[in-house]
Amino acid sequence: MTGRIQAQLNFFVNRKDHHQFRQDIPVDISDILNDPSLTDEEKNARAHARVLRSETPVVFHDERIACTRSMLHLPKWEHAPVNTDKYISHMLNEPTLGGISNNVADYGHTIEVGLEGRRDEINRVLQTTLEAGDREGVAFLKNALFLIDEIESFADRIQAQALKVGNQTVYEAFAEIPRRGAKTFAQALQFLRFLNFVLRYENDTHSPLGRFDQYMYPYFKADMDSGRLSYDEAFELLCEYFISLNRDSDLYFGIQQGDNGQAMVLGGVDSEGRDAYNPLSEICIRASLELGIIDPKINLRVSKDTPLAIFELGSELTKKGLGFPQYSNDDVVIPALTKWGYDLKDARNYAVAGCWEFVIPDYGAEVVNIEAMPFIQVVDRCARQYLRQSESFDEFMAHFKDGLFAEADKIADRFSDFSLRPSTIHSILSRQAIGNARDISKCGKYHNIGIHGPGISNTVDALAAVKKYVFDEKTVSADDLISALDSNFEGHEQLWRKLRYEAPKMGNHDDYADEIAAKVIDLYADSFEGRKNCFGGGFRPGTGSAMYYMWFADEVGATPDGRRAGEPLSANYSPSLNIKVKGPVSMFQSFTKPDLRRVCNGGPVTMELSDSLFRNGEAIEKVAGLVQFFIQSGGHQLQLNAVNGETLRSAQKDPSQYRNLVVRVWGWSGYFVELSKEYQDHIITRTEMTV
Repeated sequence: MTGRIQAQLNFFVNRKDHHQFRQDIPVDISDILNDPSLTDEEKNARAHARVLRSETPVVFHDERIACTRSMLHLPKWEHAPVNTDKYISHMLNEPTLGGISNNVADYGHTIEVGLEGRRDEINRVLQTTLEAGDREGVAFLKNALFLIDEIESFADRIQAQALKVGNQTVYEAFAEIPRRGAKTFAQALQFLRFLNFVLRYENDTHSPLGRFDQYMYPYFKADMDSGRLSYDEAFELLCEYFISLNRDSDLYFGIQQGDNGQAMVLGGVDSEGRDAYNPLSEICIRASLELGIIDPKINLRVSKDTPLAIFELGSELTKKGLGFPQYSNDDVVIPALTKWGYDLKDARNYAVAGCWEFVIPDYGAEVVNIEAMPFIQVVDRCARQYLRQSESFDEFMAHFKDGLFAEADKIADRFSDFSLRPSTIHSILSRQAIGNARDISKCGKYHNIGIHGPGISNTVDALAAVKKYVFDEKTVSADDLISALDSNFEGHEQLWRKLRYEAPKMGNHDDYADEIAAKVIDLYADSFEGRKNCFGGGFRPGTGSAMYYMWFADEVGATPDGRRAGEPLSANYSPSLNIKVKGPVSMFQSFTKPDLRRVCNGGPVTMELSDSLFRNGEAIEKVAGLVQFFIQSGGHQLQLNAVNGETLRSAQKDPSQYRNLVVRVWGWSGYFVELSKEYQDHIITRTEMTV
């Protein structure tokens, strides 16, 4: 690591010296939001502009990639929901409840042509829109031009601050960008940082970076081919850019810091199906290896044809303990998206949202994580209402099916009438929006809604226990099981041990449980098949959990899998907690038996591996082979975590000694000591399942 990079790591990440510039700057936008003469689009642009004007630009003397936020808090965009009796609330900085988020902007085009190039394109569309007499379209385009003026003015203030502190590099960069397109790799990195930075003043949460190695590669290649940059110089620049993404992650307002959606996708195929992994893909992985910081979160697109060497490099990064790369399988994801109606070229160009959901850059105005299927609650209700009267497991499963479909009805109804808040900045960064003279929230090519699937393994384990002991062996009566559940297994310890440790479990390559898993997955997919949402799109079920593995566990008591009340569900698509799995191969065989193309909203198989498994090159090769086996077996998404339970317990006792200890939480990585205790405990429990 060069001295320059180490100095920046110390300044921005280890010591966080830039926090001295943080200010509590109150920004009142209520007059804009309450102005009846303004459209929602105009309110959005003017509110965004006021936030930008209120910021105090910060530039440091020695940096080459600028943009540091000093504003502590963003104002909330309070927008009355369409259905006031429902809990949806629309805010300026809330990703899943009304705002555009978790969708990938078309950064590449704007970096290429500059904001003035975008202005010219908008003006051309404006002329034809005027001639067509489309007053609403004209207003939308003029609104976009207004915000471009404000963004360029903000850039001018950054440039002036660079001159003031004597930073000639940043000053000269902003003399070119953002008005004109980038000409060098350094300018392209600064331009991307600036665009994403400006976007996050409207929404400071999930603004993923998309297929970075595709739209940035031409600048990297041109500089390398011309000799403007050596490999080491390019590597150092990329490291500086990565560090810049970690300056403001602590400002995320949500459950935990670090969940800020700065996901980067590498590799995969291009729109024609050709291998798109390139030298920049590799240098990104190596930069993340060098730095060991939580952003950007690396997502690696792979397939059955991916060389083992790429899996080995990914395994080196897993060894680092950051919780990534997260692998996505093109062989499963692309067919799943085309089945859901995505054009093949678009499906091949998929990226990953803040955590794991699959999105199409530029073409989506989708809400990828709006709700979750409460599987375990359905099992619990069915056990209490129908177990005594069911004469067979098939009859019991019919009630379970009805319960799933009833929950799908509720979800579809809950989101049958609501709107996305307009986002002028997303529209500026979308050729799709400008070309149609309509806001991205209205004109995206795809309008699907994503559903999480927390606790699938707990559900399968519970159903397998009911099938085996109540119906097949008839060794446990329905009354005894329900009595044990009601008492949280107090006085039923023998039954509890049987359910928890002896019953069939998903994750052990046991067809008894795995056949039920395949059935549950199919029923889940069936429950949303053919449904239309209020945007005209469909519903995409997935296997991710987000925070629901905690929330839903709090809403249900003891369950037939031997889980006691209060114990959390499994995170993502992974085995239940506190069970012993035979090994990673058996686990992968078990979890790839269902047809995962039907539930491909995202949600990785998640497995913790002891960090001792990564002790040498031979071990790395074995881990890489394991990942390759998962992909070749038809797995859709994989997340491996290198952990050490003893270290985690020590960090919980003495946080001050482990400030930079990074762990994977669900779809994001964060600093362990900054997590609440319930999440820390869940991660520690997962490590004790190490195979």
